[in-house]
Amino acid sequence: MNHHDLHISERSRIVALHDEGLSNRAIAGRLGVSLPTRRPRSRVTSREEDERIIQAAVAQPFINAAAITTDLGLEVSNTTVRRRLHAAGLHHRVPAMKEHLTDVHRNTR
Repeated sequence: MNHHDLHISERSRIVALHDEGLSNRAIAGRLGVSLPTRRPRSRVTSREEDERIIQAAVAQPFINAAAITTDLGLEVSNTTVRRRLHAAGLHHRVPAMKEHLTDVHRNTR
């Protein structure tokens, strides 16, 4: 049974049970309806590609995700590369931009 097949009274019962704090699984069990499940998306990178991504980041600590994607010739988004790096505990940080001191700055004391 999908949401198009539910009568308004059944929907009301579902909402009431949810308001009582029941989980979706418990509500489906109590009402005798199936709980739709979704399959997760398959990964777009292989284990070997994941390892190459991590190796590139470790070898060049200041490289960014876009450069890794290009350098390795990957057909994935930069976000995917970032996710693989984050999963490996590697987090890119943008260095703080500081004004460079000139001789004028140094001599104003």
